Amino acid sequence: MALDMGADDENPLSASQRRNRMRRRLTIRCFAFLLAAVILLPALTGCSLSGYFDWLGNQFFGNGETQDTTDRLPEETGQSETEQNKTTVDDVIVDLTDSAYSYADMQADLAMLAACYPDRFSYESFGQSFDGRQLYWCRIGNPDAQHKLLVVAGMHAREYISSHVAMAQAEFLLANADKAKTGGMTWGELLDECVLYLVPMLNPDGVMLCQEGISSVLNEKTEESVMSVYRSDLDYGLVPSDVTINTYLRIFWKANAEGTDLNRNYDALWSSYRKILQPCFSNYKGSSPESAPETAAMSGFIRGAGTIDAVLSIHTQGRTVYWDCGQEGSVRSETLSLAQAVCNVTGYSLNTTRNNDASLTDWMVLVRGVPAVTVEVAVGEKYPLDTSQVPGIVEETQTLFAAALYFVVR
Repeated sequence: MALDMGADDENPLSASQRRNRMRRRLTIRCFAFLLAAVILLPALTGCSLSGYFDWLGNQFFGNGETQDTTDRLPEETGQSETEQNKTTVDDVIVDLTDSAYSYADMQADLAMLAACYPDRFSYESFGQSFDGRQLYWCRIGNPDAQHKLLVVAGMHAREYISSHVAMAQAEFLLANADKAKTGGMTWGELLDECVLYLVPMLNPDGVMLCQEGISSVLNEKTEESVMSVYRSDLDYGLVPSDVTINTYLRIFWKANAEGTDLNRNYDALWSSYRKILQPCFSNYKGSSPESAPETAAMSGFIRGAGTIDAVLSIHTQGRTVYWDCGQEGSVRSETLSLAQAVCNVTGYSLNTTRNNDASLTDWMVLVRGVPAVTVEVAVGEKYPLDTSQVPGIVEETQTLFAAALYFVVR
């Protein structure tokens, strides 16, 4: 049954209100941090010192790019309230103008979100990628909440837009938690009852290979692995014979740095999936279920998280929602209801194609009995997709997380 998500929604905070509140929070908490460092250290702080250390470390030892937090008073422009509520790139932490959202961008934004929203946002590593990068998960909301929603993005390398969108949506949810409503509940109230677990970039090695090429690798073993897959794909005629390594990575690469497609490596219908039989830029299911370190870490996290009530798997492209994994009974009707809720707030189409490919949603629905859907954002005929569409995607999906939270607690 479709859910009505918009009848009593309220306007989110305006851009100037978000900036003013961010500045006040940063000023107060940075002052408290400095005072504690001089006098009693952690004894005088409320929480999230680790977030401040990460953030300050990024400012002093990172790429030197800082977020402008200069206060700007709203002007009397005569605009309507709807127009004034539209945000600009200077009003947010997650910069929607980035041409390609990188692993370093994500790390910096995670630290800033933890600094600005310590009562509702924290993050930590839950494993390492094949090339040794940390895999992060975020806790948004009440850690002791009765319900749990899981959102996973950045699983396929060339679909890195999904990570950018997921991080922007996390910030939007936090920034408007005390005002915006869905289903008669403020987003903060939803987060009190259902904690949101976000994995914004499950495949950081693949993302960096796609964005920066072979020079992005951290270890010799990784370079040998990627080059081996490249030569194999050339030998099998899977890519044009004259494609260079970096063009190949930029246009084709979806896998992790080992040549395993993370969304074909889960323990659900794995043995019957046989599209590609060797490491490849896409669709190789791995040597065994959860053979990829990223998939093993994700599966382990899910097993250790207790009961998860629903899952969103964010991908590109098509502006559509996949939900049918061949499930039966109540999980089928619940998954369809979740998919319809997502379609209602995004305007995306409800995809009727049955999809079985040893994916995360297959595993959640068929093995663990949890409603899970794949949300395909963005449009485009070839990769890499045009990143200029990110602001538009964020706008059309701005209530996606809230709708999924309400689906869980309704």
